[in-house]
Amino acid sequence: MFLLLIRKYWWAFVLGVLFVVYGSGFLLPSLAFLGQGGAPAKIAKTPVVVEEIREIGELITAEFYGEVYADLNECYEELLTEYPDSFINHKYALLQQYKGLNKFEKDFTELAKKQAKVHELDSTLTLAQADTTMRANAKQRKLQNIDKNMATANANLISAKAKYDANYKNSNLIYLARGWVKVGFNFTKATENDLQLEKSNDTVWIKIAKPVILNADINPWFIPEKEVKGFEIFKQASRTFTDDEIRLVKARCKKRLIEDATDKGIMTRAAESGKGSLEQFFGLLGFGTTEIQYISE
Repeated sequence: MFLLLIRKYWWAFVLGVLFVVYGSGFLLPSLAFLGQGGAPAKIAKTPVVVEEIREIGELITAEFYGEVYADLNECYEELLTEYPDSFINHKYALLQQYKGLNKFEKDFTELAKKQAKVHELDSTLTLAQADTTMRANAKQRKLQNIDKNMATANANLISAKAKYDANYKNSNLIYLARGWVKVGFNFTKATENDLQLEKSNDTVWIKIAKPVILNADINPWFIPEKEVKGFEIFKQASRTFTDDEIRLVKARCKKRLIEDATDKGIMTRAAESGKGSLEQFFGLLGFGTTEIQYISE
């Protein structure tokens, strides 16, 4: 009897099977899984989810408002210590751009030489004191000679440092800056590779990249209604500063603002807040219980 029913209504039987297999995938995309067993199963229709998440655009999950300062000589020192090859290769152009760099570089180089001499003598003294192969009289004379040279080197260093500090103080430009840093997710160009969806038991695991800095800005008028400026000159020497020098200091302010925000934990707060926001978003898409896991974790 059962076989006769199947023969007669085989088309209905096939449609029923197709509905069971594929129906949940079309009607409830969040429940359409591939794979079975204890291992996590990848979720089908990821492109549909990616399209939905692209519509979010930028999702800000943490903000930082702060006040920082930067000075021109600090920028010059960073250039000479961290990017010496760049300075050597583009010295002429840099000296044309930054009028105060020429004198600063000479004073800085002179100070560095005096510091290197003191370190050299200090190392020589340590080695001489530890030397057990020298006769006592010869060792004593050598140590006295090193001490004499060390005294001269320290005096020269003190003089060079005083000159450097005076020039540093009298030819500087210091800006005080107020601004904000915004951290979160930029989904505008998200692809399937940026989003991994898996299911384990009754939980959907969504793997995604950690939040990034979306914007860091110092507005010329930070609070217009209160006339609080974004950039404000804290100290300015009597000489005229070029536009390039001013831009250099302002760029350093923005860099320091990001450093300050990072030091005060904005990335951690953005990651924690981001999990809650994304879990709520995917819940609205019908995923039920969701857990956000950052890909780098």
